[in-house]
Amino acid sequence: MKKKNIILIIAVFFVGIALAGGTYAYLTSTLNVTNGNYNTITGCFDITYNINNVTSGQDITGTMFPSSGPSGGLSGRVGIKTTNACNINGTGELKLHINSGTSSSLMSPSQSYCEDRRTLEAMSGVTTEAACDTAGGRWRGYGDAYCENNATLQRLTDYTTQSDCTSNGGSWKTGGSPLKYAIYDNASATGTPLSVGRIASTDIGNDITIYENFLINNTQAYYHIFIWMDGYLIGNSDNTASFDGYITASAIQRNPYAYTANLGANVTKGSAIPNTITVYNTPAQAMAALKTAGGGTTDYPFFLRHTINNNVVTESYVGFVVTSEMAASNSGMTAGTYYLKGGDKGAAYNDNKAILQSAFGSAYCADYSSHFDCHVSGLDAYAYSGDFVQVGPVGRCCYVNNDGISYCSGG
Repeated sequence: MKKKNIILIIAVFFVGIALAGGTYAYLTSTLNVTNGNYNTITGCFDITYNINNVTSGQDITGTMFPSSGPSGGLSGRVGIKTTNACNINGTGELKLHINSGTSSSLMSPSQSYCEDRRTLEAMSGVTTEAACDTAGGRWRGYGDAYCENNATLQRLTDYTTQSDCTSNGGSWKTGGSPLKYAIYDNASATGTPLSVGRIASTDIGNDITIYENFLINNTQAYYHIFIWMDGYLIGNSDNTASFDGYITASAIQRNPYAYTANLGANVTKGSAIPNTITVYNTPAQAMAALKTAGGGTTDYPFFLRHTINNNVVTESYVGFVVTSEMAASNSGMTAGTYYLKGGDKGAAYNDNKAILQSAFGSAYCADYSSHFDCHVSGLDAYAYSGDFVQVGPVGRCCYVNNDGISYCSGG
């Protein structure tokens, strides 16, 4: 006889700063000052770290039965933000630690069998789904292949063959760990989850990353963590199993600069960088992208840099590099990385002129009434008095115009 009598006792303890609302971390960082572009951040990055169960305190504790989705499990909530006094962004990460007392049986799917619809007992001698249907039973296909929603890890019961499953956007699975997690931006586990995954027996005693690289700014955000047992993968055996672990949250200061090559699309001041544009962490990465786009044989010593505030571009620059080889070959040039500011109707024109003079030296620059430009072999740079800044010749350049629209071409 098999009757449903599974009780999962789960205690998830939040650690870090134990008090809800307490300060989790105080981080400081000083960025380099390059050619007068002062952007120092010191003593300004507090993250308030609030961890609350939706209904009762800081721990997730209770009895959980197998369910068809995350909302049938247990949940907790992490709230995180930067302080209102600062305009610094951060990148967050949530981890789940599985304590060694957790039973590995929770991660093993049960065998399939035929269940009597009236008594919920296993029907002896009925070993296939077809025979079960004929006998009037209900096939409990826990270990059998099934269709799974890629976004939620929930079963798509409408599709019972592999071809139907995959043609409707699902994945055909066989078994798999019944113990799962899901991260949502709401307490009802509705909509598309931010992150989902399975908890395997090999995770016991370890930290597993359950959500990462999410933006932290001074807008309060909450992340709801669900741990649930997939009832389609759990059989009806008489046992009680326990799970215990805890959640940790961490954050690092996010670079306020985004480096791009803008190939194929524009970046506009006052808007977020489009998802179609790759954001790089360093100038070298952006320049490498331009080189690849240009065929991989020519080095383009220029790129774009954007100042980011709350995920919005507030300033854009054309950056360029005077290499040590250029400086050695052209008397008067000074090696370094330089930035020309655009998108301000020419307000930075005099500053841009000074930067060009410092980089190139007077021998390679000309001052006109409408613009200031400098040229050496392999590098051209322009600053226009009321219009835009540009580095590189037409067709393979980066620019920012007077409206704050920036673009690069690597061809």
